Amino acid sequence: MNASTLSRHWLISVGYCWLMMTVLLGQLPVSAHGDHQARLQHVEQAIENPAERPQALLRKLQIFHDNRQWPQVLALINSIQQEYAAQPTAPIMIEVQFWLADTRYQQGQLAAAQAAAESFLAARPLAPRGHFLSAQIYQSQQQFKQASHHYQRALELDPLAPPQWLLAYAQFQSQLPQGRLRAHQTLMQMIEQRGPLVVWVAFLIELDRQSKDYQEAAEHIALLPENLRQSLAWRIQHSELLLLAKSSQRACEQIQQLQADLAAAHYKRSKAHEALVEQTQLLRQQCH
Repeated sequence: MNASTLSRHWLISVGYCWLMMTVLLGQLPVSAHGDHQARLQHVEQAIENPAERPQALLRKLQIFHDNRQWPQVLALINSIQQEYAAQPTAPIMIEVQFWLADTRYQQGQLAAAQAAAESFLAARPLAPRGHFLSAQIYQSQQQFKQASHHYQRALELDPLAPPQWLLAYAQFQSQLPQGRLRAHQTLMQMIEQRGPLVVWVAFLIELDRQSKDYQEAAEHIALLPENLRQSLAWRIQHSELLLLAKSSQRACEQIQQLQADLAAAHYKRSKAHEALVEQTQLLRQQCH
């Protein structure tokens, strides 16, 4: 099996690992449509209260945004801007600029997104989310110097930034000339400071693979928590990396044990199980 074949199976298994983790942690959405309607009903009641109206309108805006209902987002933004036109510096008018910037960014209208983001940051220069959004907009326009500045500013302003922000910054770094090493250093620093989040470790391993440092990639799997590291999908990844690193004897011993464990797995006949069995069989062929 060549490296490109193993890479394809790597991506399948990482996706499977992430799916299993979100199921176990209860992070997958349940009855999203019902929850959406319930949230809207609740916020509509709050909108009728003058004291709660500005914040309730913003919550409604976020609900539409979270569901990627862009026409409704833009219509509500237009309505808010008309209603509060006499108060251009009101907090709600400033917040609307952020949601307008993000919506235009999601729609691919980058010039409009940048203009709205600049308007938001002019009023809220210390808002981390404004800098993070600006970084993504500049990155999409291939204005890498400005993107780097805003990524760094966002992370400076929010030392406990969401994991996806830190991952996005590392991914951005990796796309720059000779940036793979900087991305690697950023990920290791994140992991040291905040622990081995699976998405960070997965990207760290992917960077190792891109550098063809398969032994280090295999060693980085040890950063994962024990329960994830011992999952069938991650064990398959470890075996693949050992094969690529020419540690064939150790890899083949692991593959043999994997086949035995898969035969006893409680979720037999599921598509996930079939995919893992297929991967293990392909790896086993390399041991003959």
